[in-house]
This record gives sequence, structure tokens and C-alpha cells, in this order.
Amino acid sequence: MQRGVCAAGPGIAAWWGGTLSMDQILERLYLGSLEDAQVQPAPVTRILNLAQRSYLSQIPCRWYWIPDERWLPAPVWERLSAQVARWIDGEHQCVLVHCRLGVSRSPSVVVATLLRCGYFREPETALQYVHRCRELVNPHQATWASLCAWWQERTHRHRDEEWRELLRYGMREYAHIWDALAAR
Repeated sequence: MQRGVCAAGPGIAAWWGGTLSMDQILERLYLGSLEDAQVQPAPVTRILNLAQRSYLSQIPCRWYWIPDERWLPAPVWERLSAQVARWIDGEHQCVLVHCRLGVSRSPSVVVATLLRCGYFREPETALQYVHRCRELVNPHQATWASLCAWWQERTHRHRDEEWRELLRYGMREYAHIWDALAAR
């Protein structure tokens, strides 16, 4: 599957029989609501539940409630995006990420995962892609701002690590190239 191409677009419900509303974001990544998770969707092998309550499931489910309409600290974005990335890339699991409605919290975590996995470089571009796959996506302003702040801090930290690596290997004469690339 190509990066940046919506795996199924809006409407996995049509494939499933018209009752589900979860949407496929990547080959092994789905976005949906609490109702979708309770239907026990067949292609899904792992669930990340961000809703206010946990539930029993035949599918392995990790419950990590995050409040909606709130600024979330960077470690929350690190932990959740790392967990989903590990499941889809490392363990080759088919993952459903959901909150109560699949509108704000779970799409934000999916965006963070897409950024972490390198599918996109900017949060806005990743959000546009997720919105094309699931039209009702609308992250709350505070949640979105915290995700963007996390990503900006994470990318700056990564650039600083690259700079230290260049200096450690005595490549000071190439530093201007790195600076030019980092300014983009």
C-alpha cells in the first residue's frame, strides 16, 4: 500500500454490510467509535479504547482513557502513538483506535501515529488525510494544539540529536548543509 493513499476511504461500512461506521486509514489501521468496537469487527485484531469506559471484548483491548477537549501532555502522545505504531508495524496487528464518537480524540491519536511512523511530516497534512478517510473528524482545539506542540517539540529534539551526531563525528564542515535542511 502506498503512503498517503487512503486505504479504503469513507465507508468500510459498505464492505461490512452497511452497519459499521469505522473507516480504514492504513492497511492495518482503522478509526471508529465505541459502537464499532462493540460489534467485534472481523478484520481487527487489537483495539485501543480511548473512551470514558472500558468493556469486555473478545479482541485484545487496551483501555487508555484520555479526556476530550483538553490539552494533553507530550508523554500521552508519545505513549499512545508508540503503542499503535508497535502494533501495526512491529506486531503486524490490525488495530481499531476509537473513542466514544471517533471525532476528536481517536483521530488525533491516529494523526500522531501517522506522524510517528513517517507517513507525514506535518500534523495538518496528516489530519487532511484522515479527514478524507473519515469525514466527521474534527479534533477539539485544545487537543489539536497539544498534538501540534508535541510534534514540534519532537521534531526539534530529533534535529538537535542529528546535529550532535554530526559534531561527534567531526563533520563540522558539513554543518551548513544540515542547517539548510533543518530550516525547510
